[in-house]
Amino acid sequence: MIKRLVFTCALFLGAFLSQGAHIIGGYISHQCLGIENNEANILVDITMFRDAFSGGAPFDNPIEIGVFRNNNGEYELFRSINIVINDQIQNEIFSSPYTLSNNIGDVNLQTALYQFDINIPIDSFDYVIAYQRCCRQISISNIEYPGDNGFALELLITKDGLSNCHNSVALIDTPPFVVIPNADEVLKYPFLANDNLVTKYNFVAPNKAGGVFDAANNMQYGCCECVRPSPEECGPPFDQIKFLANFTPSTPFGDTNTYLLNEDNATLSGRFTQAGLFTYGINVEQYDNNILQSRQLLDYALFSDYSPESSIISVQPFHDLNENGIKDDDENYVRFYNFSISPDPLKTTIKNNFTLFNVNEGTYNIKLSTNIWNITTSSSVDVSELGKTYIVDLGVSKNFNIITGDINLFANQFICSTTINVEIEILNDGTLPLSLGVSLEIPEEFNFVNSDFPPSEINSTIITWNTIEELDLFESGLINVTLEMPDESFIDNIFELSAAIKRPEGSTLDEHVYFDFVRCAYDPNDKLSFGRYHHYVTLPYHPIDYTIRFENTGNFRATDIVIIDELSSDLDVRTLTDIKSNFPVETSIVGNKLTFFWDNILLPPSLGDPVTGHGYVSFKIRPKTGLALKTIIKNQAEIIFDSNAPIITNEVENKLASSLTSTNELNKLSDIIIQPNPNSGLFKIDTGDQKFKNIECKIYSIDGKVVRSSVTNQDQTIEVNLEAGLYYIQLVNIDNTKLYPLFIN
Repeated sequence: MIKRLVFTCALFLGAFLSQGAHIIGGYISHQCLGIENNEANILVDITMFRDAFSGGAPFDNPIEIGVFRNNNGEYELFRSINIVINDQIQNEIFSSPYTLSNNIGDVNLQTALYQFDINIPIDSFDYVIAYQRCCRQISISNIEYPGDNGFALELLITKDGLSNCHNSVALIDTPPFVVIPNADEVLKYPFLANDNLVTKYNFVAPNKAGGVFDAANNMQYGCCECVRPSPEECGPPFDQIKFLANFTPSTPFGDTNTYLLNEDNATLSGRFTQAGLFTYGINVEQYDNNILQSRQLLDYALFSDYSPESSIISVQPFHDLNENGIKDDDENYVRFYNFSISPDPLKTTIKNNFTLFNVNEGTYNIKLSTNIWNITTSSSVDVSELGKTYIVDLGVSKNFNIITGDINLFANQFICSTTINVEIEILNDGTLPLSLGVSLEIPEEFNFVNSDFPPSEINSTIITWNTIEELDLFESGLINVTLEMPDESFIDNIFELSAAIKRPEGSTLDEHVYFDFVRCAYDPNDKLSFGRYHHYVTLPYHPIDYTIRFENTGNFRATDIVIIDELSSDLDVRTLTDIKSNFPVETSIVGNKLTFFWDNILLPPSLGDPVTGHGYVSFKIRPKTGLALKTIIKNQAEIIFDSNAPIITNEVENKLASSLTSTNELNKLSDIIIQPNPNSGLFKIDTGDQKFKNIECKIYSIDGKVVRSSVTNQDQTIEVNLEAGLYYIQLVNIDNTKLYPLFIN
C-alpha cells in the first residue's frame, strides 16, 4: 500500500540528534517509607517532560542519578544509580489553533516516569538527589542558548527531614503548559503537600548542567559539558541558567506579563501579553516548626502566543460527513486550503492543517475557490476586538462526485556517481476514494536502486506501482525512490524525471515533470521552476511548480532560515497551494511577498554530503487570468541563514503558450550542444543537422542577473568577457525554452 505522508526531520539532524534539544523540564519528589537501623527508606519519583515534535532524542533509558552528601558545603558522591523508565510514557498534544507567531508551533508534551528506592543514613548530613541532562527545547525564548544548555533536577532532603520521615511535595498531574493569550487566568499547579507542614512556593532560576561538547568532540557521556554529565565528575552546587534582557528569575515571563505566583497555594494568576515559550523554576520548600525539611525545583515551561497589533481568524477545515454544520467526534480536520477571506487579510500564515489570517476589526467572509465543495458551517466572522483570536471550524462537504488526484515530484540535485532520493507524493483532492496506478519515468542513464514501496513492474525506464490500498478523501501517500546517477562523463547533461497518476485504462490523471542537470561541482542554493508539463513553458490556468533549494556550506549549524520570494504581479497569490518541505516550515503571505520560516532548524554543515545539510521548499501557483500569450513570468528568491546577508537565487522564467508543442519539437533544442564547455569566453551553439534562425540567447550570472542578451543563429560563434565561474545560458525558439549550464574558466 502507499503509506500516508509522515514528516520527520531526523534524517537531516545528523550528529545533533544526540543532543536531545527537546527537554521542557522535570521534577523530583520522594516518599519516606520508614526508618530501620538508623536509615530512612526513600522512594524517589522523577517526572520528565519533553517535546516529542521537536526532532530531539527520546527519553534516556536508563538514566543515571547521583546521590550526594553535603559535608559542610562540600558535596561528596554517596551513590550513583542507573534506573529505567518505570511507567508508560504518556502524550498530551497541544496543537493550538490560536497560535499566532512563527517560532513555536505544535508541541507534543510527553511525560516519562522513573522510580527507585534507596536507604539513606540518618546522620549529621543533608542529602541531594540530582539528575543532569542536556538539552532544553530550542524554541524557549527567555534564556540564553536553550538548545546548548541542559538542566539539573535537584531534591534536597535535610537531616531533619530524614529523621522525621517526612515526604516532599508530590507532583500528581501534568502542570499547566498552555496559557490563553490576552485572557485573565488562574492556573493551579497539581502539587500534593503535607498538611502538617508549611509549604512555600517561589520563582527561582532553573539549574544549568550539561552541554553539547559531543557535537564537536564526539563525546556524549561523562564530562560536565557533555549531553549526559557524569555524577562522579559533576555534582552540586549547580550553576543557574542565564535569562535574556527583560527576564529575571522572579519575572521569567517578561516584565510585560502580569503573572503572579501565590507562595502559599501554588496558583499562578494574571494575563499574558507576550508570545513565547518561557522556561522557569518554582522552588518548593517544606518546613516543620520553621526548620527546613526538603527543597525541590520544578523546572518547566509555559507556552503563550499573543499579538496585540491585530486579531487572528484561525480557520481549521474539517470534513463534515453528515453535513450537520458541527464537527463531530468521528470527523477529522483535513488538509484543505481552497479558500480565502474577504476583505483581504493583513497577513496569511499556513500552519499544518489550519490557516491564520491577521485582520483588523470588521466582518469577514470565508469563500471557497473550488466548486466541488460546499461550506456547511457559518462563513462569516465578526471581529470586534483587537488582540483576540477567533477560532473557526470550517465544515466542508462534497458538492458532487469526482475522482481527481494531484502528484508532486521532488529529487535531490543530480550529482554524478552518487545515489539520490526521489519523493513522489500523491494527494487525493477529489470527492471519492482514489485507487489508481503511479508511474515514474527515468532516463536510461539512471538506474533504479530501490523504493520503500516495492514497484509492481519495471519496464526499461518506466517504474510502475499499482495501489493496493485506496487513498481516502484528503489523504496523501508517499513513495521514496533511490536512483543511481550517471558518472562524470555526463556532466552538464540535462535529464528529466516524470511521475504520473494513471487511470485503470492507462490514461493520465495528473503528471509532474522534474528536470535538472548533472553536477560534479555544484551551486548549493538555487531556484527551479517547471511548467506543468515541460521546462519553463506553461499553459494559461495551469500551475507553475517552483522549488527553492538551500544548503549549509559553512562550518557551523544554521539555527534559523528564512526564504523571501517576491512573487511576480502576473501570479495569483490566491492560488498558492501544495507547499512542501523536507523540514517543518511556516508560510506567510503579505501582498505578493511570500515568506518561508524554518525557526530552530539546526541545519548542520553539509561537508560535501549529498543529504545532510540540504533543504528545500516547493509550491504551486497559477498565473493570473487574462495574460497575453508569450507573457514571461520571472521569479527569484532570497535565502537568509541566521543573520547573514541574503543569498540571491538565480532568476527563473516561465512563458505562457497557447498549446504545447510536440515532443519532437521540444526535443529540438535538446540536441543543441554548447561547445566547448567549459571555455574561456569563446564558444559556439552547435545545432547539428537542424536549421535554426533567430534563437534568443540570454546568459545569467549565478545570482540571476542577465549579463548578456542577444539573438543568434545556428553555429554562430559567441564571445563573452566574463569572470571565471558558473553561468546559465537560456535559449528560446518560438515556444521552446532550454537552459544550459555554461562554465567559464
